[in-house]
Amino acid sequence: MVVLGKLKVKNMSFSSANLTMLVVVFVLVITQYVSTIDIINYYPAFTIPANLIGFGCLSAWIFYKFPLFVKQEPEKNIAHFQTEHHQELKRFNRLYLLLFFSEPSRFISFFSKVTLHVFSDKNMHKFMWKNEKAKFVHRVLDFLIMALLTPFAFLLAFCVRLGDWRLGLVIFLFSGLYIFKELIFSYSMSINIGKAYGYDVNITYPCKAKASLLSYYGRAYPFKKTILISKKTYKNDEIEGYIIANEKGHLEDNKHTFIIFATSLLLVAFLTIGPFLLSSYFGHSYFACLPLILYYIYTNTVHYKLTEQSEQFADAFAVKTIGKEKCLKALNFMRGDTYDFKPSLLSILIFGKIVTPERKIELINEHF
Repeated sequence: MVVLGKLKVKNMSFSSANLTMLVVVFVLVITQYVSTIDIINYYPAFTIPANLIGFGCLSAWIFYKFPLFVKQEPEKNIAHFQTEHHQELKRFNRLYLLLFFSEPSRFISFFSKVTLHVFSDKNMHKFMWKNEKAKFVHRVLDFLIMALLTPFAFLLAFCVRLGDWRLGLVIFLFSGLYIFKELIFSYSMSINIGKAYGYDVNITYPCKAKASLLSYYGRAYPFKKTILISKKTYKNDEIEGYIIANEKGHLEDNKHTFIIFATSLLLVAFLTIGPFLLSSYFGHSYFACLPLILYYIYTNTVHYKLTEQSEQFADAFAVKTIGKEKCLKALNFMRGDTYDFKPSLLSILIFGKIVTPERKIELINEHF
């Protein structure tokens, strides 16, 4: 039996949230395609096959990203766990994950509740994602969102078509959200597991993209004064105390946090809007490369120095909190772990150098 609020196919739930995103994205893509039809008329032999192949590949990716039916995670083998923590995903977090999460969307509605669960027993833990059943009113509201977003997608496609500073502004707005993806995503997909050292501590929900989205062991989330720790750190006696103390130090370091976030936003604005403004002002497209050159210089000089100073402040706080020996023991464990802290050349070109455990050990021995 098919019911709009509880549509199911083989233990899968119909996703009106994903249907909304499918319609909005296709309106954006098709409008952009139609607005460039004048180019196709000039070069039909080359552009028509390329556009058809590109449109086919893009359509396949869109259907993969926003499946119409979402499989619900089964509840099994959880009876023997002693403790359970759970947390509801806020509406902004759900929307953010829907847009930027690399894995297929698992939401069935923008308005039905979604909760994350972690079940613990000594050093064992199991995570679970639960979608609340969507009600009829949730489906109606989803279609209302579709009606509001579709005209916006239509107008956005024309802004992209203009190819001037307005395109740069659109890219900046999306990049401004994306640049903090590591933090926002990790916080969105996290569960509060109690208080430690006077601050909230959240454990992050595991996913395929974990290594690239969370700093492997832990990360401070300054917007909410929260410490995010990964599954690898949770109840790991070797490193948990150090990670929490170190990240609390980052939360105390308001100066470097503000400078790093402010300069990151300014740099993204320069990278996205700067090429259009420079090309227009100087009358030559070669000047569009200038922001990229300055970006590479900044990330490997100023940004690295700021990051190193921030890590030094956080480690100083950790040494005062748990002692030098425990800090060095944790860092040596991290250095000998299977995770590869040596970034590739491409990673350095894009994100700049990172402060490795070896460098942190050197700084601790040098100053304490």
